[in-house]
Amino acid sequence: MKEGIRNVIITTLSFCFLSCTMMKKGSTPFIVDSQNLLSKKFDIQLPEPFLFQKSNYEEGVVYCYSFPNGSYVIVFQGSLMQFPIDNYTSQKQVIQGRKKINTGKINNRFWRKDIFDDVRIYYDNVPGEKKKIFDKILDTIKFEQL
Repeated sequence: MKEGIRNVIITTLSFCFLSCTMMKKGSTPFIVDSQNLLSKKFDIQLPEPFLFQKSNYEEGVVYCYSFPNGSYVIVFQGSLMQFPIDNYTSQKQVIQGRKKINTGKINNRFWRKDIFDDVRIYYDNVPGEKKKIFDKILDTIKFEQL
């Protein structure tokens, strides 16, 4: 079972990093994408262009949105899954109601991990000039119980 989880992680992250080379450059407006997790529906507002990948495994579901600049957003609900960001050392932690927000910077790129109930939302590899856009993505994500 651990081998399967490991393969899901490797596949998801490989897709997120490598797929950015296939996208066209340019700036387009934000769109709203709606998806179902295990027990919640989420609506996320994203700038185009992006590539989308969904990965299901025995104990959860992972949604990955990757962007031309190498940045990516992950929305995850489940158990027994670790992402590289889970091992980053937080430079700042904020608690807003039921949401815990950890942030930091590695190699001049920003990352953020939000934990909201049993859902984790991440962004990583975000350049400084795009940080406000990615903060808005995580700040405005909406959840609804299924």
